[in-house]
Amino acid sequence: MRISSVARLLAAAPALVVASALAPLPAQVCVTGIVQPVNGPTICMQGETHYLQCSRVFLVSRSGAVDLNRYVGQNVRITGREIGATCTLLDVARVDPPLASLTWCGSGSTGCPLKLKICPIGMGRWWLFLGLAPDFRPIGCATSGWIDGTLLLRDPIYPIGNGGSGICGEVTLQIPLDNSLVGVTVYFQGARQDIGPVGPLELSDVQCVRLAPFMPPCAPVGC
Repeated sequence: MRISSVARLLAAAPALVVASALAPLPAQVCVTGIVQPVNGPTICMQGETHYLQCSRVFLVSRSGAVDLNRYVGQNVRITGREIGATCTLLDVARVDPPLASLTWCGSGSTGCPLKLKICPIGMGRWWLFLGLAPDFRPIGCATSGWIDGTLLLRDPIYPIGNGGSGICGEVTLQIPLDNSLVGVTVYFQGARQDIGPVGPLELSDVQCVRLAPFMPPCAPVGC
């Protein structure tokens, strides 16, 4: 993919690149994502049974305390411990409803619009970010304090929108009509924060879109 094409894809984003410093891995990891089953061998080979969609995060419940099959296809907040030797593998201790959820609608095609929604907002504020590869950077499990969740985007990370109060935060991107972008996968993650009173910054699940060739008409973005 040409660098110029990447620049065009990110034309709607501010020039500022978010720099995220690596932090020591906490004893307890909290991460939000959509649970999917492992259907074959992976690089882990440590008894992993599930993974988080659009990420490189694998899951297992060694104690059997959590039946991960109950959550397949659902967006959830995972609490666990990192035990991976050859991959990122979480031993899941608890599953809760997500604090923040990210969805998208549209064609995922070059030449078409793509809408992203971060929910819920209410009396709060929101941010949306784009990356070109997945990552795994646990930050914290804050029920109070500054931040909760795991950063799932690799640097450089591009902010593509932010705002305040409402039901959800929304950003619509126009994907350039450029054949060199076909087959490229882009990754998105959101964050939200209550401001009445001020609560922790809560990171959402990650969503990924593999860009397809332009085949009119574009799908609606009325979600």
